[in-house]
Amino acid sequence: MFRNHIAHLFRYLPVGGVAALMDWFIFWVLTFPLEIYFIYSATISFVIATLANYFLGIKFIFVSETRFSKKGEIFLVYLVSGMGLVINLIALTFASNILDIHLMLSKILASGVSFLWNFATRAFFIFRER
Repeated sequence: MFRNHIAHLFRYLPVGGVAALMDWFIFWVLTFPLEIYFIYSATISFVIATLANYFLGIKFIFVSETRFSKKGEIFLVYLVSGMGLVINLIALTFASNILDIHLMLSKILASGVSFLWNFATRAFFIFRER
């Protein structure tokens, strides 16, 4: 079982990477050229990237509908991702406001913090085989 999760993790890296690039790009566009407050930008970009991550994840990594219906999976992905978003926003705010790290670098660091949460909840809860 542990080997299976390691294999999933290595297959999740490119999927998470694509979602992270989407997240960062959308965040950058909303925050800098459009001058939307970074908390709102981070939330919007995270929600869009989470949807992309879900669809890429079930296409390339996880077996969909093994434990829950498609609607149930999407609901659970957004539920646990909501917690990931809170982690992301706390890390982003801490890095940018307390540590005085540039906002874009703070966003990248925050993504790294929430990456493990997102993978773990998908692998061990939502898409865990019966």
